[in-house]
Amino acid sequence: MSRTPSPDRRYPRLGVQWVVVLAGGHVSNESLPVTSQLLDETLVRLAEGIRIQQNLPGARLLVSGGCISSPRGMRLCGI
Repeated sequence: MSRTPSPDRRYPRLGVQWVVVLAGGHVSNESLPVTSQLLDETLVRLAEGIRIQQNLPGARLLVSGGCISSPRGMRLCGI
């Protein structure tokens, strides 16, 4: 009986350098703490990105951003 090799043996392990977390949105409200302004999607993505990054030695976490609209009508956008 032939056994199929595990994926770790079939494919070379590549050195992952970055774990990228895409923004999921937020609500601008100066009466809330910053962490309470993040939408659930953002918190879940960030937690999973941190979990993955901690299991990949040497990998760095890169978090994307989007446009921020403040209650004062200011709009800030990042790359």
